[in-house]
Amino acid sequence: SSDVCSSDLLAAMLVAVVLWTSSKNSYWALPLLLLIPNRQFGGRRGKVAYIVVVVAAALGAVAIWNWQSHDALLLFRQIGASKGIDPQANALALAKHPLRVLSSVHALPLLLHIGRLIYGFVGSFGWPKFGLPGWARLLYLPVLLGVAYLEPIAKRFSFRERLLLASVASGALIGTYAVLFIVDGRYAEGQYSFWSAGVQGRYLIPYCLAGLLLLKQGRTNLTSAVLSPLVLIFCTSYAVASLVRVVEFYY
Repeated sequence: SSDVCSSDLLAAMLVAVVLWTSSKNSYWALPLLLLIPNRQFGGRRGKVAYIVVVVAAALGAVAIWNWQSHDALLLFRQIGASKGIDPQANALALAKHPLRVLSSVHALPLLLHIGRLIYGFVGSFGWPKFGLPGWARLLYLPVLLGVAYLEPIAKRFSFRERLLLASVASGALIGTYAVLFIVDGRYAEGQYSFWSAGVQGRYLIPYCLAGLLLLKQGRTNLTSAVLSPLVLIFCTSYAVASLVRVVEFYY
């Protein structure tokens, strides 16, 4: 409701974006800062200055993480080389034949593998060794989409803002396939493929917010008095089911 963001809120957003960016180098949160109106920063100059600070902090955190993980990353590359993975050759192939590579690794014909991705997104543990009960997998995605659609919003998105959200969601999805192919892809018998499991549904979690925000609208909403208890009940049930499933598998 305020015309200017408080310093506490700006600091919280800075920390949140740095943490998001540090999660598997997910840069999807940075473009979403453009959705915040200029007036919340006291003008365009304030917004630009804040975004520059956030971007510098996020990239700095990633650089520090990579420096701290240098030995582990070197071992990772050595293991990949022993499996016939050549990141430089993969990057070159992707640059020369992006559609062919992405099609081969199932980034473009996504509908053929949507079930596997949804299963991993909804709830699978231990690198998809086991998943949640059927009722949880069946209800999770509809509830998530329903909340995204029915939750009251204080801000209506313009066409340009929705285009930005769609670009972030789709770009992050394709980017996930591209980056994973570079570090985990192989070429054999005229076919590009992943050496290991490929893209898993859980990889979609960090940037699903951009896609869910596309569903926001102001015509059909549920009041918080109705929606909040429903979300609380389902989330609690989902958390308990997850805990029970993990205990059953490991203990």
